[in-house]
Amino acid sequence: MNVNWLTLRDFEALLAVADYLHFGKAADAIHMTQPALSRQIKKIEDILGFPVFERTKRSVELTESGRLAVTQVRKIWFEAQKLAEVTDRGLKNVSGSLRIGSIFTLGPYLIPHLLPSLRSRFPEAKFIFKEGKTPDLVRELERGTLDLVLAADTFDRKGICREPLFEEPLLLISAIDHPLTKKQSVSIKDIRREEMLVLEEGHCLKDQALSFCKHGRSSEKNPYQATSLETIKHLVGAGLGYSLIPLLATINEKPTNQLYSYRELDGVEASRQIVIAYARKSHRAKEIDLLVRHFRDQLQTLASAG
Repeated sequence: MNVNWLTLRDFEALLAVADYLHFGKAADAIHMTQPALSRQIKKIEDILGFPVFERTKRSVELTESGRLAVTQVRKIWFEAQKLAEVTDRGLKNVSGSLRIGSIFTLGPYLIPHLLPSLRSRFPEAKFIFKEGKTPDLVRELERGTLDLVLAADTFDRKGICREPLFEEPLLLISAIDHPLTKKQSVSIKDIRREEMLVLEEGHCLKDQALSFCKHGRSSEKNPYQATSLETIKHLVGAGLGYSLIPLLATINEKPTNQLYSYRELDGVEASRQIVIAYARKSHRAKEIDLLVRHFRDQLQTLASAG
């Protein structure tokens, strides 16, 4: 066995499959084709002299030897990332590439408000943004392929720090001609599970929205699900139900033909806590602290302007 033949790209491929335990998802995460990834893993296993993964038609699992190898490779990968960042940044301020992940229901509505000030405050930095679902983003944070994650506070993982940023209200969205829209006040008791439109599986906002549905027939759900908040808005406008929408997703919006409206629920504070998450042992802790403070300052400015 000659481990000198292994490269950092090999390590990245190995860790991706180990984290996702799925060749297709791992290939997408590191921007490779699945056949190329399979060939690379086979090359690594040939060099190591033992199978790292046990494959079946339905699953991918780490072998015992593979588990030990992945633990060692992860240490090497993190150290290599430190060297790359030190080289890029020159150890001053926030500079070099900074990779920020955000959940689908937050990024498109928050990042445009933050980006101008980020570019002005940290001109030497290159910000790379990625959207995804919470479990996938947290996994990338653990792997070191993301530096920060902006998400709702719905997870608790060892080794991940979560700094609170702000509390975001959730507003009821209903069609103009829906009975709820015409009511003088709407409380949580008026929300029915079978009429609630939600996002597809994997979106934390789905579980948060359904947690408010304590009335109605619990065995029945609205047959319509969506992949984005924008689709939910259109479904609501078409009269297929109602939903809860984060406040930021409603700012500067021009509803088509005024098909729907927003309102707060009476008697309950429907909201979600937004946090900024990063690896506890991150080598960019000082830069992250600067960013957290900058985000908070900008969010206060945004709140005052709104």
